[in-house]
Amino acid sequence: MICRLPRLFALCLVFLASCGSQPDAPSAPAPVSSPAAAAEDARLVELTPEALRQISILAEVAQPRRLSRVLSTAGRITMNENRTWRVGAVTDGRIVDIARNVGDTVREGELLARMFSHEIHEARAEFARAKSELARLQSRRTFLQTSRDRAQRLYALKAASLQQVQQAEAELLDQEGEIRNAETELERTRFHLEEYLRVKLESNNSVRVAGFPESDLLPIRSPASGAIIERTVTPGTVVQPATTLFVVSDLRNVWMIAAVQQQDLSLVRMDAPVQVRIQAYPETAFAGRVRWIGSELDPSTRTVNVRVELPNPALHLRPEMYASADIALADSEEGLFLPQQAIQELNGQAVVFVELDAGRYAVRPLQSGPAMDGKRRVLSGLSAGDRVVVEGSFLLKSKLLEASLAD
Repeated sequence: MICRLPRLFALCLVFLASCGSQPDAPSAPAPVSSPAAAAEDARLVELTPEALRQISILAEVAQPRRLSRVLSTAGRITMNENRTWRVGAVTDGRIVDIARNVGDTVREGELLARMFSHEIHEARAEFARAKSELARLQSRRTFLQTSRDRAQRLYALKAASLQQVQQAEAELLDQEGEIRNAETELERTRFHLEEYLRVKLESNNSVRVAGFPESDLLPIRSPASGAIIERTVTPGTVVQPATTLFVVSDLRNVWMIAAVQQQDLSLVRMDAPVQVRIQAYPETAFAGRVRWIGSELDPSTRTVNVRVELPNPALHLRPEMYASADIALADSEEGLFLPQQAIQELNGQAVVFVELDAGRYAVRPLQSGPAMDGKRRVLSGLSAGDRVVVEGSFLLKSKLLEASLAD
């Protein structure tokens, strides 16, 4: 009994010490943001009346509308084969001079190269023979006309027979037929020399090119206006009529070859409008139309080629560029659609500016779908009836970034 008292006394001291200690203060709960606080935290752009007068801001009410659905696909830009010419030689010969190079812009009829060919000398000789023969026949016609006139006078004086007059007239008629044949032959040789070989009739040996008289060289000219895409010859190259010397293409009108999956082929129709974009000009949409739908399936990609014709007046589209296309399909889709320029990108997020009242604009993040006819569908983040800035959104984005940098 006496032995247990020290142990009991120690336990009581520990109990009293624990009762006298202060409890730890509880940790403060994490603050929870309310919807009202979140609304207050929304980013706003406020403009003074003076700023509104200086910049152009246009807002429109977002309303549901129905637009054609689109099929997005990829492809490449190619030359328009209907506006591409492969220039060759019209006869055998040897290239002696090159006047234009790849990348040069040429006009119709402009000189591309010169070649030497024996065909020119033979054509000149044929033309000279035809010209000489016509002159001989015309001289004999003059003689026969004189003979006929003399026979008619003698017949009037009873000094010649009617048979002699008729024979003179027959010889003159035969001569007229030979002259017509000679004129046809002369025109044939002239056409072959001037129109086919493109060589001047009059020989001028005073101007020499690569050691040859210019008049003895066969010019190779561009059949149309365009850009030289390819050149396959150099001075000294021996060519034949089947040889392609230059490729000239009018790049003011090009094609895009789009690859369409076989399951989407039934949705594509002829003359459907297409919006094409390239990496060089990502903000620009090039308008075109479907002009041809392929009849064969590519076994490696399991796609069908669709040809889109594109006007290219500014020459932004170059052959072999990769491109993306939005092809308008036969059916339509209803939803909220905004112009492309209304949607801006902020910190990797697509946003629009919603007009709260005059001079106050709220940043509204959203999710957008594919483009349709120059407009982009809004999937979420916007409601019908909201007034969205469709012109001047980039200026509002700049004002917001300026304010962020200042803060």
